[in-house]
Amino acid sequence: NWQTGSTPAIGAIAWTAAGPYGHVAIVEGISADRHRVYLSEMNFNGVKSVTYRWASSTGFRYIY
Repeated sequence: NWQTGSTPAIGAIAWTAAGPYGHVAIVEGISADRHRVYLSEMNFNGVKSVTYRWASSTGFRYIY
């Protein structure tokens, strides 16, 4: 019974079905206009690698 939505929130899980397996990340920051999210994630740029990046907030659903 986790709440979900399309509005990003710091600490939320960002989820997308993109790619062969989908992907999840943690929202670490949000731009002032809420159009971009700063994510921490694993395996985006290779196995066992942690990365941080800005991404469009509209490409994800969020689990709060």
